Amino acid sequence: MIKYFILAASLLISTANVTAAQSDSLVTYEIKGDAHAFMCPFLTPKFMDAIKEMCDCTVSKSPDLVIHVQSRQPDAFNEEKLLLKAEEIGYEPKNIHIQKLTQ
Repeated sequence: MIKYFILAASLLISTANVTAAQSDSLVTYEIKGDAHAFMCPFLTPKFMDAIKEMCDCTVSKSPDLVIHVQSRQPDAFNEEKLLLKAEEIGYEPKNIHIQKLTQ
């Protein structure tokens, strides 16, 4: 009887750990701009702020002018809306490339 209780408890704990690990996983995107588009000291911060507002995620820019986006909500990032926002800010959407790295 005790063996079954221990087995059930350990199964419950391992299931909880798997569920917690799945909710803690990050979805990561890279956003690149042709012709050093994200070098602009005026438009790039506006664009990065817009991304943060859209998906409630972490946004950073690396020295190689790539914008990195990390979110814990896999459905929060909408590429179409992001490209429309980029155009609204002043970028040409055809020059912006979004790549999903992790899921």
